[in-house]
Amino acid sequence: EGTANFADYASSIRNISAIKDYAFYSNNTIVDANFPKVEKIGECAFSSCTNLQTASFPKVERIGYYAFASCSNLQTINFPKCSYIGSSVFRGCSKITEAIFPECQTVLGGAFSSCSSLTTAYFPKATSFSESVFYNCYNLTSIEAPLLEDAGKGTFYKCSKLSDVNFPLLKAMGAMWGEGTFAAT
Repeated sequence: EGTANFADYASSIRNISAIKDYAFYSNNTIVDANFPKVEKIGECAFSSCTNLQTASFPKVERIGYYAFASCSNLQTINFPKCSYIGSSVFRGCSKITEAIFPECQTVLGGAFSSCSSLTTAYFPKATSFSESVFYNCYNLTSIEAPLLEDAGKGTFYKCSKLSDVNFPLLKAMGAMWGEGTFAAT
């Protein structure tokens, strides 16, 4: 009952500290997700938001599984405090060109799989990449993860343009890297 002021609503929603599972799932009207106070994003929170172009979460520490999966127009991501990326978070976000996560330590399986425009990845604090993290990122050319100790099976499978890597703490490519890690086909 009564009336609602959209400006008040927009202001109040920007002050929340967490986004629950499926909160914006398949919402095709959202274009810009800018939540300066959110610290946690739940599973599938923005999954299949096909018109979403920007995701800016300066305080997020954890991103749940599939949170942005299939956001086919997502181009810009900003997560400077994120330390944990769940499985398939950005799977199929074909317009993302850079993945810069200065605080991220753990990246789970398929997190950036099929991000076909991704060219650069920067994870200076990551110690572990699960399986298939960058699967089918065929335009990925550069990745820096100087603390990376473990990379799962197929981490860079179908990353045929990858030419600039920085993993000084990896001691061997054998089982640690897994079958098909750098395979092009």
